[in-house]
Amino acid sequence: MFIDQLKSLARNTGSMTLIRQLAKKAAGLIDYALLHQSRAPENVWVGLMNYPFRTILDIGACHGGYAEEILRPRFPGATIHSFEPSPTVFAKLKQVAARSDGWIVAHNYGLGEQAETLTLHSTIDLLPASSVLASTETNTLTFPVTKRTEDIEVQIRALDEVAALLSPAIDVDLLIKIDVQGF
Repeated sequence: MFIDQLKSLARNTGSMTLIRQLAKKAAGLIDYALLHQSRAPENVWVGLMNYPFRTILDIGACHGGYAEEILRPRFPGATIHSFEPSPTVFAKLKQVAARSDGWIVAHNYGLGEQAETLTLHSTIDLLPASSVLASTETNTLTFPVTKRTEDIEVQIRALDEVAALLSPAIDVDLLIKIDVQGF
C-alpha cells in the first residue's frame, strides 16, 4: 500500500524516476511505518530524525514557516529547497530563506508533471488553503474563510527538468515533504 501511494504521488508530482528510487529506499529504511499526529506536526518527523538527510524538497512551502520551524530544527544538516508558486506568499518565503544562512533556498514556482502555467485560486483570507482547483459550494459552506479568492497565474515546472539546476544539488539522502492543494 505504501509503495502504491508513493507511485501515485510520483505520477501527480511529475517526478516518477526520482520518487521510484526513493520509495524503494524509504520502504527498507522505515519498514512502512511513519508516525503521524495531525495536531502535532513537529512529531510527524520524529521517526525520520535519525536518518542523515542532506536535501529536503519542501513542495508547497507557502510562507516558509514549516521549513523554518519544523524541518530546519529537526534536520540541521540538510539544505531545504522550498517551492511555492504563489507570488503572494513567496515574498514571505524569501524573507525566511534570507535569514536561514543559506539552509533554505526559495523557488517561486510549483512542481508538477510538466512545465505549464496554471490558475491558482488564492484564498484571500487563508492563503495556505489556495488551490489550483476552484472551491466547491460544500467547501465554502464548511470553511467560509475560503470563499473570497483571487485568481493568479502561476508557473509549474517538472522536477525532472529542474533537479539538475538546483544549487546546492540534490543529495542522494533526500526527504520530500509535499503539502499542496488540488494538484
